[in-house]
Amino acid sequence: MSIREDTRRRALSRYSHVIGDIRVGRFAREQTQSLACLSPSDLEAAIRGGNAVLLSQTDPEWGYLGLYVPARDKIIVCAVTLAETAFEDGQPVIAELLDLDEFEHKGGAIDIEVRRRIAGRQLNPVGLRAWEAKHLDATYSWPRPRVFVYFELDGKVHTHYARRPPVCREWIDTYGLENILGHPGVWEWFRQVLEGAKIEPETVISLRVADGVKMRLDLNAEAHPCPDCKFTHFQFEPDTEADKALDADDAVADGGSPRLFDWLSRVVKGI
Repeated sequence: MSIREDTRRRALSRYSHVIGDIRVGRFAREQTQSLACLSPSDLEAAIRGGNAVLLSQTDPEWGYLGLYVPARDKIIVCAVTLAETAFEDGQPVIAELLDLDEFEHKGGAIDIEVRRRIAGRQLNPVGLRAWEAKHLDATYSWPRPRVFVYFELDGKVHTHYARRPPVCREWIDTYGLENILGHPGVWEWFRQVLEGAKIEPETVISLRVADGVKMRLDLNAEAHPCPDCKFTHFQFEPDTEADKALDADDAVADGGSPRLFDWLSRVVKGI
């Protein structure tokens, strides 16, 4: 095994063609219960269902997925066969499971932001905040949030990425990132985002927010004040080209309720 750092997009392009057919290999079957606390079939379902995060480390035959195991509060790494020469019986497989320490000894450290993203695939927002309190120290630099707007146009679903929502870290720590529509000034900022992108509110089908971990926005978030907030009077600025250089897996949309987004349209338009 000769693990090296690669670009994540290149690794994703190699990985995407095997994910739908992935199986747990013979050796990994002996590891699933002790390391993943899952049966082989449940591990396969977790990988196919998007609960793992593709790592940038790679080698000629294998790719690597980070998976959080809630029962152990641990991250493990699944080695996935990407080349046919490594398949078992002609089938792509999860060939081996490794504890994080073992993997990092062979392949190099996994950045704390990537670890946070891995944990966020399995935890709800409350659980993620508990994980952050336990695993992040005072030196951690929080990414500024971004909002993902999924909307329909000409019969297709499109994605607009809106950067720098006007909400401060202290407010997020108190009320939760998923509730930022309850922060003063965010609704007005969101109206400007849609106007600047020429997106009709009634075409919006889903909203997500991410600061490294993506989650569903609560459209009914309770309003809370933010005394002396430096972002409340934030002026909208269009995204730059650099802002749009996002990870490929952030572009996946989930459907929204037409009735719910009819309500969203009325709120945005001030009806």
